[in-house]
Amino acid sequence: MRKTYPPFLLGIIFFFLILTISLFLLSFNTSFYKKEFSRYHVYEQFTEPQTKIDQEFSYVLSYLQGKTTTLETPFFNEKEKIHLNDVKELYTFARIILYISLFLFLLLSFFLFKNKQPLLFFQGITYGSIFLLLFFFILFIFVLVNFEKTFTLFHKLLFTNDLWMLNPETDNLIKMLPLEIFQDLAKRIIIFSVLAALFFGYGSIYFKKKLLLKG
Repeated sequence: MRKTYPPFLLGIIFFFLILTISLFLLSFNTSFYKKEFSRYHVYEQFTEPQTKIDQEFSYVLSYLQGKTTTLETPFFNEKEKIHLNDVKELYTFARIILYISLFLFLLLSFFLFKNKQPLLFFQGITYGSIFLLLFFFILFIFVLVNFEKTFTLFHKLLFTNDLWMLNPETDNLIKMLPLEIFQDLAKRIIIFSVLAALFFGYGSIYFKKKLLLKG
């Protein structure tokens, strides 16, 4: 029992570490959004020039990343700004999880290698990779079957208000970010995380076999 506990714990930590890394790497990719804006004809929804839309969205990304403390622009109304603040708090929480996961991962990894238990380390990576594959397989099914319903459920679970229910007639944020962009972003996060899980999972199995052969 004692030997299964550290790998299982490391697997959970590894799961959250890869999940949050994927989220931050892909959520703030400016070039991705510019391509999506062109693909889904977002620029045509506004009377302002394309450069203005890109600039306003760069303000949003900077705000969500915590680079700016306020969103001082008349382009978004008060309802949108409150919702963006709610989203920013979620990203702040995710960032805390990332830092804690990284710290615990390094600490537990150091402990296992210091105590000459590399097999337990690689077993933990294997567990974490399996957790990631199972989680994202289920998520991918939901995304494929009915992304809109999944997206709505996601918002109901994470937000305590209904300010996320924006009106494309009055709210620039929803015109800027239609549902299809979130769907594409979700797919990118799933693909990236699955590839990372496969890479680290295969690597952990490979090194475990080498260690067992040496032992």
